[in-house]
Amino acid sequence: MWIALLRSPDAKRMGDLQSDIKALFIPRGTIKPARDMEIVKVGRSTGETTGTIKDIHFRFITEYEGVGKVGFLDQVFCTRYSNGGDSGSLVLDRKTKKAVGLHFAGFPDKNGVMGSVFNPIDQVLEALGATLVTKQSPKPPIYKWLLKQKRTRRANNTLIT
Repeated sequence: MWIALLRSPDAKRMGDLQSDIKALFIPRGTIKPARDMEIVKVGRSTGETTGTIKDIHFRFITEYEGVGKVGFLDQVFCTRYSNGGDSGSLVLDRKTKKAVGLHFAGFPDKNGVMGSVFNPIDQVLEALGATLVTKQSPKPPIYKWLLKQKRTRRANNTLIT
């Protein structure tokens, strides 16, 4: 299983995948979170946003409807960089362009200041048995066939839709 393979928003087929993060870059590996690290992510709701890591051992308890209270340990708390709908966004170290985490929540710190929380990426990859994509994904074999079909139709003056 690979993580960070994103379906292109203008893709016409399920086989159209891209390994770069739209408007950013292809992750260059992973790095452990550190206080004051500047991070960046591209989320569904907020697009590209940045933040700063404030705590790398953040603990909190939240309630999930139908489940009850759930506690989290050793999460990463940052200045606010997200809104609802951004969960699942890959969080990257802005300087090294390496993946640092996977965004999953917004939550206030002990002083009530709202922030964003992510899981450290190495823990996520280990739990999923996944590998982070760090190079350009090859075009699937169907891509070459479709490209050939398109060229053939164009050569025969056939309308291509």
